[in-house]
Amino acid sequence: MSTSKNNPENSHSFICKSGLSISRNSSEWTLLPIRGKGYKINLLWLYATDKIKEDDREIILDVLTFYARTKAASTTSGLNTAIKPYFQSGIITLTKLISLWSTLKVNQKKGLNQFFLTCKNLGHEKYKEYHEWTTKRLPKTSGNNTYSPKSGSLTDFEYKSFIKQINRNVTNSLSKQYLNLEDFTSKHLFAHLRNTISNKILLSIARRPMQLMQMKWCDIIPVGSSFSSLEIESKDISIVSDIGQNALQIRVFRAKESSSSLAFRFSSEKYSIFINESLSREIIDYKKICFHGLSLIAKSNNLLISTEKLLYLFESFPIFPDINFFNNKFTSSDEIFSLITSKSSFGHCNEQVLTRCIPEVKVNSDRTTKCHASNNRIRHTIITRGAQQGYNKPLLAKITGVTTNAIHHYVDMNFESRELIDSKYIGNQFLDKIFNKPTKTVGQYHITDHNFKPIGNLNDKSKCVGCKTLLAKPIGCYGCPNFIAIIEADHQSILELATIKLKVNKQQLSTPLNGGYLEKLQEQIEWIKYTIHICEQSLLSERGINDK
Repeated sequence: MSTSKNNPENSHSFICKSGLSISRNSSEWTLLPIRGKGYKINLLWLYATDKIKEDDREIILDVLTFYARTKAASTTSGLNTAIKPYFQSGIITLTKLISLWSTLKVNQKKGLNQFFLTCKNLGHEKYKEYHEWTTKRLPKTSGNNTYSPKSGSLTDFEYKSFIKQINRNVTNSLSKQYLNLEDFTSKHLFAHLRNTISNKILLSIARRPMQLMQMKWCDIIPVGSSFSSLEIESKDISIVSDIGQNALQIRVFRAKESSSSLAFRFSSEKYSIFINESLSREIIDYKKICFHGLSLIAKSNNLLISTEKLLYLFESFPIFPDINFFNNKFTSSDEIFSLITSKSSFGHCNEQVLTRCIPEVKVNSDRTTKCHASNNRIRHTIITRGAQQGYNKPLLAKITGVTTNAIHHYVDMNFESRELIDSKYIGNQFLDKIFNKPTKTVGQYHITDHNFKPIGNLNDKSKCVGCKTLLAKPIGCYGCPNFIAIIEADHQSILELATIKLKVNKQQLSTPLNGGYLEKLQEQIEWIKYTIHICEQSLLSERGINDK
């Protein structure tokens, strides 16, 4: 049991990285103002036994305090988790550490190594020897794991499958109606819409869920406007109904900062990020839905707030609100205005909600039967693709909001291995399982060539709604899971048309900005060739059976 001596209520405090004040000797530290990864750590284990000497306890608290003040909450929580099993009787001796080392997992070895490094840096010279021993025996990394099917960057096929599925999800979610507060508290309605929009924005701006979680509507304004402060100037308040521009820009707040007193929405990135016209329209549609939800809250609580004031309040409203927010009861307009401000975290959903919704997106793969995306995988993919296209380090760092040092190993890679992966797996046995077998019949819903002759059927017509392919039908249909090729159709003419189109475009569209278009066209040519091969194999197989 903890004692008042070991855990005094009036112990000295410090300010953690998020800006919260923490009582150093408290048995529980709250590191973030809202629920998120590592937002709270339990230190009761330091006080629940007399086996830990006071000197050891103070050193452990010194290290954890340093981490809480200078590093992310999740990092501090991770260190606490790493050392806890081995420090139940005080800081482990070097002899004991040596005997246990071979049984530890990689993350445990790294955690203990970081603990002793921090001890040394804080002036506890006794542990310099510990760190020298652990740092020489950390597992040797085999280099960047970019090509791992489970955790590395996605192949082009997987990446484009992920994009297509997100576009479908956004289109379907925006087409639904959100009429009352019950719709906004539903996990299947508004929460699903919020998650699909967050996935698409995250994919588009290549930032972390923690950064999306901090966003408010004053962080998205029309291109041509400027961010004068944390508040949007009054002239821009009406953007809910009329944005006045074809595209938007978004301001992003940093997730990691060297400052030891980083508060919520404390420091924004130097440059805003351009959002293309298509996504801008979807964000505006989503914004109108969110504004309707805020209006319903005011109405249900009998708050007499004018439209102009509600629009002003809405600029500080979270872009990704917690659905529990719509269950809140407010006694007055002053109360809701005091809670929803440009710097408050009230009403924001937590980081983990946005993190967990990414792997829920179904991703078809050309190399594995199970493929799950994640924020890290998407960011790795974007950096890898950019490096393949010849982007330099500063540009890649700007695109993803990281340092140039973090970009280093991506740019210095040999990308021949990635090209081998793409060429090796396209058309392999997994694709036979993913895509529909060719058919001889023409269905009710079919795709025609330029002579209006059927070349393929649609498995589900509704899935074509919201398709964002850059190419017109039918070239862009090949390789899609919703496309069923007709065996005896003239696919060769489509191949010839696509090949001519590629040749012409290479001559006319030689600028780097058109690289993605040409890359997509080349990929479609490969899919047409694969389709022709499968159809020919099906015909040969059928003829072989008939010959018998």
